[in-house]
Amino acid sequence: MKNIYLAFIITLPLNAFSQTTTPTPSASPAITLRTLDLVSLCTTKNLDIPLTVVDHNGFCENYLKMDSEGIAKSTLQNLNQKVNSEKCATDPKGKSVTVGDQWKVRFYASHSFTTYFNSNVKFKSSRYDLEVKNYEWKERSSREYFLPKTWKEPGNNPFQMIDEPSNTFVVSLEKNGNEFFLSAFHPKVTMGENKGRDVVGTVDGTNITGTQDLRYDFYAHPEYQARPAGDPGMAANNTTHKAMIFTGGYGHRFNLLENKKIGTLTYVPSVDAGLFVGQNYSAVLKKDAWWDFDNHQAPYGVIGYGGGVSNRIELNSPKERFGLFYQNKLSAYKVKQDFLDGKQTYTQTIMQNEIGFKFMIYNPANHKKRVPAGSL
Repeated sequence: MKNIYLAFIITLPLNAFSQTTTPTPSASPAITLRTLDLVSLCTTKNLDIPLTVVDHNGFCENYLKMDSEGIAKSTLQNLNQKVNSEKCATDPKGKSVTVGDQWKVRFYASHSFTTYFNSNVKFKSSRYDLEVKNYEWKERSSREYFLPKTWKEPGNNPFQMIDEPSNTFVVSLEKNGNEFFLSAFHPKVTMGENKGRDVVGTVDGTNITGTQDLRYDFYAHPEYQARPAGDPGMAANNTTHKAMIFTGGYGHRFNLLENKKIGTLTYVPSVDAGLFVGQNYSAVLKKDAWWDFDNHQAPYGVIGYGGGVSNRIELNSPKERFGLFYQNKLSAYKVKQDFLDGKQTYTQTIMQNEIGFKFMIYNPANHKKRVPAGSL
């Protein structure tokens, strides 16, 4: 069957042609071409020319059997479509053949300039039963770990730039413009100043309603003074340690510009969904205390779920072995995580502006099989 398939490929672009000579006034023979089907060629019937078919490998016998079963015609039609869609090129060493588009593997790495939008948060614990409107979150970027002077400080090293800042790593599979990917993003979010927030509920049994600063202002009390009743007294509410957002998604690649010498400019819109994992650290002044805190380090685990949409622009080198990119991503996650001995619930909305680089891990087009000249 392999030999028959190969024979189809050989005979398909060539077909079979017969030559006939027709006298002309100039007495020079004119050559006309007439297409022959393989049935006529194998049976030597209706050829109108002297022709002897020598078939050592039984091709005609097998072909005529397939033709009688209706298989040969459909096979030739399929091969014709395939050959026409293939991109073939020759060089002095032989022939390179690419049979359509195949799966490509890419790797992306980027740093994120991240905005965490304010949200309404509900706190519920033995000390808190409080809802805060427009709770302020902020980024802890840790970009100082990109600087060589930070690497030289005691206890530091260059490899910390992989973990400490808000980086994103992506592996993608793409074929025919359809891209499927897995992403790992390291968010670093902490509580903001949270001055003048609208609150309603109770703290340590005291009702508080209206505008309230959530942090206790130590600098407003240069001498010892216990925290006033009803003051929230928050000192920390951070999700930075081991925090990760793992997502899977789909995008489609559109080449905006393409040049063999310069490279390509590609636009990729995408959507994704996944899980927010991490562990929260919270600290609050104890009741009637000053510089004495209740602390809680949450266990590591899933704290939320959600998804996002993104738009990416890539500038790729020829054959796309290397590239630079910018991506904007907007995502939202429903979060439920620890706060002291209770829970806090809110929606974490995130805007990422990412700048990074990419590598082509594997592209079959860059690893074409070479067929020695004359082997076909």
